[in-house]
Amino acid sequence: KVFRFLDRFEEKAAQETALKEGAKDALIELKRLGKRITLLTNSGKAATFTALKKFGIIDFFEIILSREDVEFLKPSTLGFKKMLALLKLDASECLSVGDGLIDLIPSKALGIKFVAVAGGYNPIERMLEYSPDYVINSLSELSRLVSGL
Repeated sequence: KVFRFLDRFEEKAAQETALKEGAKDALIELKRLGKRITLLTNSGKAATFTALKKFGIIDFFEIILSREDVEFLKPSTLGFKKMLALLKLDASECLSVGDGLIDLIPSKALGIKFVAVAGGYNPIERMLEYSPDYVINSLSELSRLVSGL
């Protein structure tokens, strides 16, 4: 019942939301660099797909896991573990990008290097308390960071 309410709320939000500045260009550049791109979200599948299609970015993602695909939502590590298993990769081979502690904490717990994006869900000062591996002010900085790794 709760998720049905959330689905309706999220679907409306997906139609009204804006794409974070630099996001599409970052995805284009990461693909050009041959990087595998996935998405793990606590949002429902319907709203997630609505937003990704709206912005014309759905095809950038090799795997998309939403709340319907995991037993426990972030900050649980289970979604991240499932993603690693699907990718057939070790945590040390991956990079996680996010603007919230619900991304940072499980990433670090599993040994996934983490890029904190300022100006998001949690203040960057709060995220710095958890020692992200990298900090960027905008997604437009992401491809330059990744190409240097």
